[in-house]
Amino acid sequence: MADINKLSVEIITTWDLTEKHKQSWQKLAANHYNPNVFFTLDWLTLWWDVFAQKNDRLHVIFISIADNIVGICPFYFQGDTTLRFIGTGEPEISEVCSEYLDVLIERSNQSIVLDVITQQLSGIMGGINKFEFNNVLKGSHILAVANKLKKQCFINKRCVGLRYSANLPKSYREFTESLSKSFMTQMRRKQRKLSKLKGQFVEVNSENELNLYLQHLQQLHCARWNKKGLQGAFSEKTFIHFHHKFTRVLLAKNLLSMKVLIIDDEIHGVIYNMVYCGARFFYQIGINLDYKENLSIGTQLHLEEIRTAIAKNDNIYDFMKGKITNSYKQNFTNQTTEMFDIVLINKLHLKSIFKLLFSRFRCKWF
Repeated sequence: MADINKLSVEIITTWDLTEKHKQSWQKLAANHYNPNVFFTLDWLTLWWDVFAQKNDRLHVIFISIADNIVGICPFYFQGDTTLRFIGTGEPEISEVCSEYLDVLIERSNQSIVLDVITQQLSGIMGGINKFEFNNVLKGSHILAVANKLKKQCFINKRCVGLRYSANLPKSYREFTESLSKSFMTQMRRKQRKLSKLKGQFVEVNSENELNLYLQHLQQLHCARWNKKGLQGAFSEKTFIHFHHKFTRVLLAKNLLSMKVLIIDDEIHGVIYNMVYCGARFFYQIGINLDYKENLSIGTQLHLEEIRTAIAKNDNIYDFMKGKITNSYKQNFTNQTTEMFDIVLINKLHLKSIFKLLFSRFRCKWF
């Protein structure tokens, strides 16, 4: 049992972290119940460097017991009104979609750390308007904290989609046998067709290849959305800048999985995935919709990535957030989890607003 007399809280307001901070962050992130790339220091520090605004302020909480860091809250103040997770709150047009964000807690001290986080947020509450947490998983620690604050806050929790993921077996054959027979019958026919066309899947292994294929991903992705009269994510300069930098970080650490599908010396599809702690996260895809052959290029790229994931002993292929109904991702996956946006507003703050509005209304009425 933890000695609460040896408990301490440290608030960090700059990224000048000590080696102890960094090592503890890496350890707690990797041992989270759902380890993912979006709460690694690589992702969050780059996000802050690219997207933080002048009035945004870091508020990272480190919780220690007997000099051992057992909890980390990667928060920031967005202006003077809102507390959020680092990695969220950028303009929608350039949104990089950080998902599954959460507080990081050592499992053996979960209960006491949740209480400390609740106390910390309760202490902040009087000075700002709201807490806003996006794309959090059902069962996440931050939802448990929100529940502890329900006496003080009005809570709006809205399901915004489902996480689609596949627990991978030991062999690719076993995986395909778990899928719909009609789906795989169709795909095997298209795979034979691709083989006759001498299609090749090529893995990105160098920075020169990354530069080339990332550009093709941008072009194919935007062309696909432009056909719908919309702009693709890769049409926005800040979004492109972020991923030009982050893909290089991943490549250097052997955590990037980017494949291209080449037919007759032309690139017809590119898929961009991230690898972390035995899971492969699907991030983005670009396919040539003008190619005359019906090959289901996107599906072929996903199946090839899953084949690679199994060969490298990954445990999970994670499609991340998708629509609640009628998502193509359900063709591949055997597990879904609800995802939420949650907003907490101080009850006293709302009451003061209502009181002010009522007094103004009463003055006008009389």
